[in-house]
Amino acid sequence: MDINPGKSQECQLCKKTFSQKSSLVRHLKLCTRPRVASLRQKSCRQCSHAKAKCDLQRPTCTRCSSRGVPCNYLTAPTEYGSDHDLCPSQEVQQTSSSSTATPEGTKTTGPEPLEDFLNRVNEPLQLTLEDMPLDVSLPDPLHTNGPTNFFETPHDSTDLIGLGDSWLLAPLNTQDTTPPLAKHSMQVLLRVFRTWPCMLAKGFQYPPIFHNTMITRKDRCCSIPLANCCTLIKMWYGQHGGSTAFVQETIIKEIKHIIATYRTYDEEDLLGALQATTMYIIMLIFPTKDQIAIPTIDTALFSDILQIVWHSASSGLVLQEETDHAVPSWQSWIHITSKRKAVFTLYMVHWSYSVYHGLQSFNCGELGFMPAPAAKFLWEARSEEQWVLLYQKWLAQWDGCEFMHHEFNYVKPGVMLDERTQRWLEDADELGILFSSIFNSTDRGPEFMQHMQSAC
Repeated sequence: MDINPGKSQECQLCKKTFSQKSSLVRHLKLCTRPRVASLRQKSCRQCSHAKAKCDLQRPTCTRCSSRGVPCNYLTAPTEYGSDHDLCPSQEVQQTSSSSTATPEGTKTTGPEPLEDFLNRVNEPLQLTLEDMPLDVSLPDPLHTNGPTNFFETPHDSTDLIGLGDSWLLAPLNTQDTTPPLAKHSMQVLLRVFRTWPCMLAKGFQYPPIFHNTMITRKDRCCSIPLANCCTLIKMWYGQHGGSTAFVQETIIKEIKHIIATYRTYDEEDLLGALQATTMYIIMLIFPTKDQIAIPTIDTALFSDILQIVWHSASSGLVLQEETDHAVPSWQSWIHITSKRKAVFTLYMVHWSYSVYHGLQSFNCGELGFMPAPAAKFLWEARSEEQWVLLYQKWLAQWDGCEFMHHEFNYVKPGVMLDERTQRWLEDADELGILFSSIFNSTDRGPEFMQHMQSAC
């Protein structure tokens, strides 16, 4: 299907016309393939209204049962094999938020709804391996068109992409069809990311995914994965021409060690592993100081890294206090915010790398249920007392309706922002400002989507 830029934006299948190219891109996703049903299950009406955790038990969830109130679901669960479904869902055996084990001690095998998956209460920082839900099953691969826009959630689904999907193994796009704006966004992100290992090596300041207390606190040691990362960063920063291969091999070995052992980590080491992996990928993208191109990285490595993200998210990406619009403990907030920053950065790094090489990227729309990047004055507070006072003022500013990731989908082009986005941007830290620089400039165009369809 050819699209001639000189003509009106018209779908060659249904002949609909559009005034904007971006509108045509979104339409093509629905027009070229059947709409895929969402795999996400909905909370019951009572829990949804109360903004409470619902364990999705049917016909009555545990919360409604304990209160003796009627339990009503908006949609009924569907079964595999249904003749009516284009992409049938699987009814999932549900469990409590603290464990995936049934009373008999067996593990669940069904995919967990992403809304619950992302909003599960984060356990204390000293959480042990036995306390954590380790067997987090991935959803079945969604054989849908991948997003051409960094912010977009395909078909309104909030399920994380299945590992091993054909998009991840798709061949490189030899014909550069990337629009100039998306290419510029890629270049901006990569230029900034390249400075992050240098920041750690020089020691004057830290990249925005690291809180100052995580490295400077004297009452505890830095996590082992993060300590190893700092050592390798200094090797990378001080390398000479003949040592490049050795440094890269050492970095890859450390990534593979994390991949092999991350399920044995406690919460603190798991966060350190997530942050270290982010820095390692940046150093693999930029192996030398005088390179003129971005090298390719084994796609299996990105699949394994996405597994680490899943495992890290299984212990929570949103605190219960955040859901309740209350003030959490300072250390818990630092931990959960650091985790969100690392996950978000990994997605941005992979998007930039994918745009450079003409590959499909991780879908940032999967992170829509997370709070937007934190306010700078909260992230840089020097004491718990100062932070608590600032957090209370910040809560009052948002009045129980904090800015969320999915709201970035609705930012419109132009100088002026809507009131909520403007309020968030006024308080944004370095990571938020970086992200705001690519608003409305991540669309990779219908040509890229057609290439991915043919490749998959």
